[in-house]
Amino acid sequence: MFTLDRANMWKRISAWLLDKILLVIIATGFAFLISWITKYDSYSDNYYAKYEEYQETYGLDFSDIEVQTYMAKYKSSDECTAEEVADKEKCHTAVEAYKAFSNDEDVLYNWNMRVNLTLIMVTTSTLLAIMLCEFFVPLFLKNGQTVGKLCFNICLVKNNCVRVNNLMIFTRALLGKFAIESIIPIYAVVLMLFFNGGRIWIIITGLILVINFVLVFFTRNHTPIHDLLAGTIVVDKSSQMIYQNDEELIRAKEEEAKKEAIQSIY
Repeated sequence: MFTLDRANMWKRISAWLLDKILLVIIATGFAFLISWITKYDSYSDNYYAKYEEYQETYGLDFSDIEVQTYMAKYKSSDECTAEEVADKEKCHTAVEAYKAFSNDEDVLYNWNMRVNLTLIMVTTSTLLAIMLCEFFVPLFLKNGQTVGKLCFNICLVKNNCVRVNNLMIFTRALLGKFAIESIIPIYAVVLMLFFNGGRIWIIITGLILVINFVLVFFTRNHTPIHDLLAGTIVVDKSSQMIYQNDEELIRAKEEEAKKEAIQSIY
């Protein structure tokens, strides 16, 4: 009566997968909308037009591994005289092209707009999708249920079997699901795509995944980071007794104590 009937792990995994699929679909829709509003494609098209223009001007293929090596390694054309340089003329041309391309104001402007808009687009669409799926839907369905949890008949409660409140669901969605479990991987991916970096973010992402794995599979209540932050536990809705508030829980315990006292007399 006052114990937690923790949800079956397979139900939780299935509900999580369903929620993730819905979240990705919704986030993708928001991303396309934001992309259209901010005219993201125009900056991308302008950047690649300049890319093609410089390739034609210098007669180089910037995707060529040798050209990329020259561009990345040699900062001045004088260094192209090093013995390991197979084609010194090509090296000089590659370095000149790199300097001209990287100092072109239009290139820099469109590049920065692409990076900034990518971050805005991905973070905003993810935030909107998470708040819709993990906050507003649970407010409507009650008991912290998402679409996935509803389908597999599981829900959220406090650790004393009391119904979760709106603040707990909000904390779980915004601080846990978004700020910790989504933003860090997003920055890692963006830095990898645009700057070939982000190693520290990748390491942090890996640590979060490991911590969540340990918390879910090796702790008593199987609570990942977002549930720990919110103070929520996933239970089987069909068999879990859920009290509306602490007062109702106290009254129930008092009634149970009275029954036990009467039974002990007889």
